[in-house]
Amino acid sequence: MGKRIISDLIAVLFLFFVFSFGAMAETGVTGTEIHIGSFGPMTGPAAMWGDVVRGSELVFNMVNDEGGIHGRRVVFHWFDDRYNPAKTQATVKRLMETSGIFAWQGGVGTETGLAVIDYLSNNDVPWVGPVSGTDQWVTPPRKNVFAIYPHYYLEAKTLCGYAIDELDKKRVAIVYQNDAYGKSGLKGAAEELALRNMNLYRAIPVDINKANMASIISQLKKDSADSVLLWLTPFHALQVLSKAKKMNFSTQWMASSSLSDFGKMYKISRGLINGLIAANFADYSNKALLDKYQNAYDTYYHSQNKRGNDEFIDIKMKDYNKEQLNQANGFSWGMNFHAGIAFAEPVVEALKRCGRDVTRERFIQELEGLNDFRGIGPLLNYKPFDLSDPTCRQGTEDVHLVQCLWGGKIKVLTN
Repeated sequence: MGKRIISDLIAVLFLFFVFSFGAMAETGVTGTEIHIGSFGPMTGPAAMWGDVVRGSELVFNMVNDEGGIHGRRVVFHWFDDRYNPAKTQATVKRLMETSGIFAWQGGVGTETGLAVIDYLSNNDVPWVGPVSGTDQWVTPPRKNVFAIYPHYYLEAKTLCGYAIDELDKKRVAIVYQNDAYGKSGLKGAAEELALRNMNLYRAIPVDINKANMASIISQLKKDSADSVLLWLTPFHALQVLSKAKKMNFSTQWMASSSLSDFGKMYKISRGLINGLIAANFADYSNKALLDKYQNAYDTYYHSQNKRGNDEFIDIKMKDYNKEQLNQANGFSWGMNFHAGIAFAEPVVEALKRCGRDVTRERFIQELEGLNDFRGIGPLLNYKPFDLSDPTCRQGTEDVHLVQCLWGGKIKVLTN
C-alpha cells in the first residue's frame, strides 16, 4: 500500500514538473518576466529616429508600474545600432542566444530590419511593428512579422497627388536615399505621376556616405523643380535644406513620415523645415490617452533627459555636420516618440489577451485577432496567416498629410 502511494506521488510530481517546465519553456518567458527586444539609431545620421525606441520603452515602463501583464513584468532589451545593418544583425543574434528574447518590437530602419528578418523568421520569433514603410515586410507575408507602418510608396503617392491636385505643381522631383527605403518612395512617386501621364522631373539618388549636396541643389535649381520629395535620413534632409537656402533655391519641400517630427527638426534646423509637408499616421483624437502618455513622459523622463528639446535651439546650421547631429541625440516628446508608443501598444494588447499562457504561437494568434484596434496610432486590422494575402500582416494603410508651421507646430492637411 505504501509503495503504491509513493508511486502515485511520484507520478503526480512528475506531471507537475512536466507541465510547469512546459509552461515556462517558451524562450524569453519565465514565471515573472517577458523579454522583448528592439533596436534603433540612438547616435549617427538617423539619431532622431531613436526616439521611437524610447517611446516604446515608456509603454513598457507604464505597464510594469501598473503590475505587469498577468503578473509578469516586461523586460525591454534595446540597443543602439547606429543605423548600421551589420551591427543590427550581430547584436540581434547575440541577444537571442544570450538573453533569450520572446519577441521583437519596433526596430528602426529599412536596411537594418532587412538584415535580421530572415534570421527571426527562420527561428519563428514574432516581430511586431518594424519601423519602416517598405513593403518587403509583407511581400510575401511571413507568419511571424506584423507590419504597422504604412507603405512608403503609398506615402509618396499621397504626397504627389496632393502636390498636383491641391497645389497645382507641375515639376515634381525626388531626392532619395539609394537603398530600399529611398527606392520605395521613388516607386510610389513614379506610379502616381504615371497615372496622370506625367513623369518625375528629376530623380536624384543619394549615397549617404558621399553625398554632394551642392550638386543636388544645382540640378533641382536648373530644372526649376516646384515640388521636391525628400526620402532621406534627418541628417541628409537637413543638409539638403541648408544647402538650398545658401544657394537661394526655394520649392515646396515634401517628405515621408520619417521626417515628420516637426518640433525637433524645426529647432535643430532653426526653422528651415517651416512649410514642409510630410506624411503622417499618428492619431491625435484620443486626448485622454495622449494626456496619460504625456504625463507619464514627464514623470519618467523629464529629469533624465539632460539634452531635451530646449537645447536644440543652440545648434547652429551654419556648418551643419555629423558632430552637431550627435549633439541632438537627447530624446524628446514628438512624432517619433509618439510612433514608438503606437508600435508598442498592440504588443501589450496581444500579451494581455494571452493570459498566463504566453507562448509564441498563442501570441501570434492573439495578434491575428486584433481588429479595429487603435491606441494613439493608426487603426490596426490583422487576419489569420495566408501566404497569398499580404494584407493579413499589414495592419494599416492609413496615411494623412501634415504641414510644419512656425515654431514646429503641426497643421493637418488631409484626413
